[in-house]
Amino acid sequence: MTICANCGSENPAGASFCGACGKPMESPAPPPAGDLDAMQTVSPYETHGRDRADDTQGRRAKAQIELEEGTVFAGRYTIGTLLGRGGMGTVYRAIDRHGERDVALKLIRADRLEGEGAVQRLINEGVTTQQLSHDNIVKVYNVDEADGIPFVAMEFVEGTTLAEWHRKKMAAREQVPARVAARIVMAMLDGLEAAHANGVIHRDLKPQNVILTSEPDQANASLKILDFGIARAATIEESLSGTALGTEAYMAPEQRTDPDLVDESADLYALSKVFYKLLMDALPEGMWQPPSASRSDVSKYLDDLIYAGISTGRSGRPASVDEYRRWLLAAMNGQRFERDRTDSPVRDGPVSLMHERETRQQAGLPKPALYGLLGCGGLIALFVLVSIIAGLSNPELIEDEGTASGPEYSLLSGTWNSDLSGESMYFVVPPDGDLNQTETVDGVPVTMTGRFEGLFANYTYSSAPLTFTGTLAWDGVDCHLQNQVTMGGQTVTDIYHIDHAPGHVPGADVCPDRFD
Repeated sequence: MTICANCGSENPAGASFCGACGKPMESPAPPPAGDLDAMQTVSPYETHGRDRADDTQGRRAKAQIELEEGTVFAGRYTIGTLLGRGGMGTVYRAIDRHGERDVALKLIRADRLEGEGAVQRLINEGVTTQQLSHDNIVKVYNVDEADGIPFVAMEFVEGTTLAEWHRKKMAAREQVPARVAARIVMAMLDGLEAAHANGVIHRDLKPQNVILTSEPDQANASLKILDFGIARAATIEESLSGTALGTEAYMAPEQRTDPDLVDESADLYALSKVFYKLLMDALPEGMWQPPSASRSDVSKYLDDLIYAGISTGRSGRPASVDEYRRWLLAAMNGQRFERDRTDSPVRDGPVSLMHERETRQQAGLPKPALYGLLGCGGLIALFVLVSIIAGLSNPELIEDEGTASGPEYSLLSGTWNSDLSGESMYFVVPPDGDLNQTETVDGVPVTMTGRFEGLFANYTYSSAPLTFTGTLAWDGVDCHLQNQVTMGGQTVTDIYHIDHAPGHVPGADVCPDRFD
């Protein structure tokens, strides 16, 4: 048993929060070596990332920032205990003489900021983030530079990070209940909504940047999001290139290719990865498994939301925090959600489901040579292999929300043109998403049976001597389908372009008018 230092109640050994008063039980331990997901903030404000002897330009990295307890920094902050130290700098608990309040003072190493004007960019961003005032956002009091050291003074919050809380769950082999994960996501959405309304994008949302102030449950998740605006000026990991901003595992694709295109949907992309991590104890990389495939408390409609949320193309993601919230409520109520396509983001820039050689390599997609495995009638064999298992049993309502209907499947009727092979076949998809159809390809009868459920469609393919199963995946908006099938232990992935020539980037204003 462990005694709570705040109220004196007994708690099970290893408990993160007191069951009686909800306060944190202890300072969380550092992550195990090699835990890449815990690279940044491990406990509140603690930057535990690896350091380097040289920065990306080959210059010798500066020494860590060290201040003795009692030192007055910037003429107003009296340094207290050390909260954390890492690659980005050092964080102290301090007393702000202006208001006599406790703050978390993050001293940032100037050599970890990206390019000329980065310090001023950090300060300018800080001016905006100081306007944010919300229960789910750590308040920023001051962003400035003193003695050549950029710093951020922010609200000091007692708690533990979502990353550390989840790590302890995994260590204890405890699943995070779907309704608890959904409640955490709802609270994060509330914070993001307030930020986005003020024109602030986080750009580095991850479990390490979320502080839980009490034990979350299906009715309440008391949390605060940390470090708004920091990523805009911070140096990226050396494994990335260009001027991308954020942490690679949770970073939207456009942050790698053109950070100027980053908008609110990048935060929703990262949030969807956080959501998946809470449910599946892993990140959705490569051939990821829909949560409903292994969890009875997860609806297939929640699969649809996560799939859309991590769409490579911005047009495939929820258009706003509000749409994400409404979709989540519908999914947790066991209902399909009908997207309002008129509110979808504009189709510009790098917004494909999977496109260009570099993106294919990043996603682990196979080379076209695998088409040799498929033989006659091979076009239809290229479908997404994702197991979708019926989901939520007796779902408990998170909120009372109206019903929602499914996507307009008839939009998919037309000629499907393969991106990799250049072959084509005409399909008729009725409004109910039924895919039963028989065609003749090169004189061989080809039969596909299946049906859309949400944004996925399980199917069975039969063309003597081949018979196998697979799945189609659609973002519900665009005129492109992501497809994959596994045969003989090898996987082939493709994109179908509906009613236009292959090779065009999905989302680049090439879709037929009916998709507008």
